[in-house]
Amino acid sequence: MTAPGQAEAHVRDAYRHCERITRQQARNFAYGIALLPTDKRRALSAVYAFARRIDDIGDGTLPAQDKIAALERMRAAVDRLAGQDAVPPEDTVPPEDQVLFALRDAAG
Repeated sequence: MTAPGQAEAHVRDAYRHCERITRQQARNFAYGIALLPTDKRRALSAVYAFARRIDDIGDGTLPAQDKIAALERMRAAVDRLAGQDAVPPEDTVPPEDQVLFALRDAAG
């Protein structure tokens, strides 16, 4: 279990990571959401970063079967975030996956 201060710092870092992805990959979108309140801006950055990941899989050079497997893993990750399986919420996201970590926080 993570101490409260560490958890807050990890969530903050995860959102910063997502905001960085958004600024680098979707400049116009980043300008638009910069006008939102912090909590909404952070949540939309997490959603965008996850969508970017999905798009990169679809547009990438992997063979079709590997793309399907990668997309299935992403669907399973979202299902776990939504609590659609038996995994406890605190165990649904590996801490090193900042995009999923932020997305889980935004959904909560």
